Amino acid sequence: MPDPVPGLPQSALAAELAFVPVSFNRTSDRHPTPGDRISPDRWLRIAQKYGDKSLHRLPLRIVGRTSFERLCRVKASSVYMMAPDVERLFESSPPHRLIAKIINSIWRCSYRYPSWNDIVHTWNGLRSFSMGLRDFTVTVDHTTSCTPHGWATYSDTYLDGCLAFLIHYKGQHVLTVSFSIASGRRLLLRQVQACSPSGNRWLYKLPSGHLDFIIQRMRQAFPKLTLHIVSGEDLVNRSLANYLTSLERESQARKRHYREESFAAMLRASEKIKTLNRDKDRVVRFYGTAAKSASSGRPVKIQGLRHYRLEHSPP
Repeated sequence: MPDPVPGLPQSALAAELAFVPVSFNRTSDRHPTPGDRISPDRWLRIAQKYGDKSLHRLPLRIVGRTSFERLCRVKASSVYMMAPDVERLFESSPPHRLIAKIINSIWRCSYRYPSWNDIVHTWNGLRSFSMGLRDFTVTVDHTTSCTPHGWATYSDTYLDGCLAFLIHYKGQHVLTVSFSIASGRRLLLRQVQACSPSGNRWLYKLPSGHLDFIIQRMRQAFPKLTLHIVSGEDLVNRSLANYLTSLERESQARKRHYREESFAAMLRASEKIKTLNRDKDRVVRFYGTAAKSASSGRPVKIQGLRHYRLEHSPP
């Protein structure tokens, strides 16, 4: 029996989300939701009955009676923690957890509360992205907890952005595409990385270079978002700093008490540092070529990384 494909299948994102009028973008829970038999006014009366003025503090046994979309709208419009059992749902259920990750990405990249319609645009892109080629499949992944970059939730993959597509060729994970979402409908492309440094014969199946092809496919999946690509130099420098910090942390832990896990982590970090130093110029050129050929205006700095806006190339 073949090994399961890593990542979250796009079928887990089956729910359709509806846009709201712009005036309800920050308060989408106050606008009627398709499929929800209970009107916003009635929900308000229910909340008042339980001693609150909004849905945001109602327990799951009450607010859980509503639809997936209504619950996500309540989460998106809340400026504080919801009831503990509702928060646990958004930490454990894959589709709810993905919505929470989108919200968290917008907040961490912009320090602004998310627009519901931006969440819908992102959700639709995550559902619809494909390679459009035979033998290629796609799964979705994201970082654990609230981290903007780090290890993935559903695969043994390090992500430079908080959301990701794992590209598979004939069932094998061959390419990682990770990105973050910022306010103003901005998609920050932070990683287009082959899983293996050699033997990538699947690259010949693509009609163009894999970075250019991924940018094209991202445009099709996220037509309302502007694409920005990360500075390769900033990305390498951040990765080196992270690995050096990890190496120092594990080294100090090993001095206090020897652990095989610390020693293994030190070896991994040392190898990553060696690889990054060796490949730094190549990584900088890889992302720099796209930025120079299709960027517009000055770069925007988000989370310490410069990002260049990608304009559509002339035909």
